[in-house]
Amino acid sequence: MAPTIRTGSILSMLLATLALLAACSSVPNPERGIVDTEGLNEDDGIVFGTLVPQFYNSKGKPVGANDVPAIEYELYYGTAESIGLKRAFTGFTESISANTRQPQTFFAMKLPAGEYSLFKLYRPFPGTTGYVPTDVRFTVEPKKATYIGSLQVEFRATRGLLGEERVGEKIALKVVDDAATATRVYKERNPDAALDIVANLMKVRRL
Repeated sequence: MAPTIRTGSILSMLLATLALLAACSSVPNPERGIVDTEGLNEDDGIVFGTLVPQFYNSKGKPVGANDVPAIEYELYYGTAESIGLKRAFTGFTESISANTRQPQTFFAMKLPAGEYSLFKLYRPFPGTTGYVPTDVRFTVEPKKATYIGSLQVEFRATRGLLGEERVGEKIALKVVDDAATATRVYKERNPDAALDIVANLMKVRRL
């Protein structure tokens, strides 16, 4: 005889599954800008800032976000060292994910002290790998929370063979100082963090 499964048992299993999913979804991640400062080592620090997407048509004029398709993009970062004229990326690499429908994406990351670089940007684009090389350098100071700036990610359009605007084929980056806003958000999301807050803006280098 096949075993009988009671409705109550099924309901209990479903509730347990939902509880597990809810617990997983509440785990902080860098994109949410929440960091664990209790486990901070002597050589660890925190960096925080924002990503702000901007759009330009093929003539170089600004375009509103609602006038272009939503674009998911990622910025990859890692440790870096110079080898001749090239940059070599060693150790771990991670990424910050964002969507152009968000006016800005706040991030905060706990990292070992040292020199880092945002070394490539990914965005889906027809006919390409989607990756754009970048070199945006920042410094992690030990036992400090460092504001590294607001990175303006400019999606610049080109004109296709049929005259269509191809938004996002070209990417440009620049850093601006919006410390007051970012620091307020950092404190709101990390109210128990007792680290000194300093500013040391990212630097965009040409490849």
